[in-house]
Amino acid sequence: GRPFFNNPRESRWTLKHTIEPMLIVPDPQSAGLVASSGRSYHRCFISIEAERDFWWYVMHFILPHMVILMMNANVIIIPRNEVGDRNSVTLTLLLTTVAFQFLLVPEVPKKRYVTILDGVMNLGLLVQLASCAIVFLHADLPTREGETRVHMYEVTDQKAEEVERLFLSWVIGGWVLVNVSLVLAVWAFEVLENVFPW
Repeated sequence: GRPFFNNPRESRWTLKHTIEPMLIVPDPQSAGLVASSGRSYHRCFISIEAERDFWWYVMHFILPHMVILMMNANVIIIPRNEVGDRNSVTLTLLLTTVAFQFLLVPEVPKKRYVTILDGVMNLGLLVQLASCAIVFLHADLPTREGETRVHMYEVTDQKAEEVERLFLSWVIGGWVLVNVSLVLAVWAFEVLENVFPW
């Protein structure tokens, strides 16, 4: 079969440095490692240092998630009275993110603590939930003749546009900036690690 580390599915792994075998010779006074045949053998331990390639996570997690979240910005160009279209955009993208995370769960190592990747993905979900809340609060539903609609949150078109633009520039823009900064920081760390191995 093909070697494990040459398998494209496992291209997320990167070998560190070189393979350093350690040969341990049994003590002359001991029987050493004795086989069923009665012969004594030396023991050899091979230590392999490997780490996950961060570019694999960037291309399969960070970049797709960033694109999905940035598509929420399309909501502000849809008129407020088209509530169905606005909700369909935000909810579809939210469900897409949830399905995306479930799809990639088997591809990440199981940890008992929250990793940076978990925090980034969960923060993205919170941003999308906030965009859903803004669409709901800014909904301008047309009323039928003779009906009076009770407004949960009174807002003018101009005020709603200002709030949505602030949300787009500060929250979504900030989220994208955090992801880009994280990728650059990890890339810089890898470059320094190759230049100055610890």
